[in-house]
Amino acid sequence: VSNHDLSNLQLHFASVGRSNSEEGSNGFVDRYKRKYGDTPTKMATRGFDLTMDTVLRLVTSSSLYTSVKDDELTEYVENKF
Repeated sequence: VSNHDLSNLQLHFASVGRSNSEEGSNGFVDRYKRKYGDTPTKMATRGFDLTMDTVLRLVTSSSLYTSVKDDELTEYVENKF
């Protein structure tokens, strides 16, 4: 299946192109280090980003579907949606 055909499906997925240190310190990583004594794994960070995106979309729009359809790209600690 070509990338062009896949892009026409307009699916949403998390990107994995940014490291924790790319933009300096951030609140999530700092709090995670204080609580657990280590940097968060990619899966912990992805879980945080996904939860944050979902919650913010639910409280700022009439439905999750509408927020995904109408809103622009969102970006959190490591992921873009």
